[in-house]
Amino acid sequence: MNFAEFDIAERAAFYLGKGFHSSQTVLHVVQDLLGEEDEAAVRMMGGFGGGIGGMGSVCGAIIGGVAALGLTRGKGTIVVANDPFALDVNQGVGGAEIDREIVGEPTKN
Repeated sequence: MNFAEFDIAERAAFYLGKGFHSSQTVLHVVQDLLGEEDEAAVRMMGGFGGGIGGMGSVCGAIIGGVAALGLTRGKGTIVVANDPFALDVNQGVGGAEIDREIVGEPTKN
């Protein structure tokens, strides 16, 4: 797939519109980009929606991103400090990584 023709926001909106949680959406989009499909992995990510089980904790999008990194850079791959694909999981969205800080209210599953 040509990355330049891949509209991440459009794909994410599609999956969110189908009722997937943010963790599932992120993993789905990365799988689409890589040309892979693992529905079991997407289903497993469902428990992280709404900030880990709807508790408003770490945002599912961050967890989905970490899972996507595992998919692309998984066990056996050495990650170097200046790796352009490395993720600062402490940064989150706008400096927030807790779901209730991102959405501004408790989430409901």
